[in-house]
Amino acid sequence: MDSRQRYTEVERPYEYDEGFIVSLRQHAKQDLVDILRLIEDNAPYLPKKDGWVQEIGGVLKGEEPLFFMVEFLHQDGEPPLFLDLTTIDCDSYLDYIIADSYLIDTEK
Repeated sequence: MDSRQRYTEVERPYEYDEGFIVSLRQHAKQDLVDILRLIEDNAPYLPKKDGWVQEIGGVLKGEEPLFFMVEFLHQDGEPPLFLDLTTIDCDSYLDYIIADSYLIDTEK
């Protein structure tokens, strides 16, 4: 008797809003993959503020660095919910570094 394979849900350390997906799709495929990797690596360490939308800066290093900001909501007992992704300039990214609110690249 053959048994059918059942669907197994993969648990992610984060969730995302439709607006985040739309923003993410505006970037090149490799940038998209690198941004998601950064988010996944940092998701467990994001600060929690119940009911407050927060922002965190990030950068993809390369010949032409891509600076970006991610809006998210992170509440106790729940994975972070990513709401939006916006491209920013270098000065804005430096402001996130000064505020100690930036994604750390664990790969490099």
